[in-house]
Amino acid sequence: MDKSRGLYGRDVVEEAQVDQWIDWFATNYEKDFYLAVSPHTGRNLQVTKEEQKEALERLLTGFKVLESHLRLNTTLVGNRITIADISIAVMLNIAFRFVWDEKFRNKNIPNITRWYEYLINQEPFKKVYGKPVLCKKALDRSLFEDKTVKKEEAPKKK
Repeated sequence: MDKSRGLYGRDVVEEAQVDQWIDWFATNYEKDFYLAVSPHTGRNLQVTKEEQKEALERLLTGFKVLESHLRLNTTLVGNRITIADISIAVMLNIAFRFVWDEKFRNKNIPNITRWYEYLINQEPFKKVYGKPVLCKKALDRSLFEDKTVKKEEAPKKK
């Protein structure tokens, strides 16, 4: 199969760069991403707040590489959208929609945010995910923890 046409880059060098970005995120930061973000959406509440904080710190440390790259580039590889952009943006989508509010984005990931906004405003992305939405007020895990506690404390019917 000739992957060099389309979303996988224009030549073998770009193909390798696409693979590098996908592997970089999946291998180094996907786990920390889920640990840092999922409790805010009511998932993985067994992750302690300290573990969540540490995962976010590791993620932000790694994102310095992505921030630096996107400071000078609109996309991850070459000068057009590739599957590397799509795969990482899709992973980050839930955080941008529900967890990473404007203050967080501006302070920690302004270049990643610009890149993400560029991607979510492309028609193919909108067809799948709908109208572009960025988080205005971050969800907090305490919203879900409170419901769990209240359910457990509710008096049982006799």
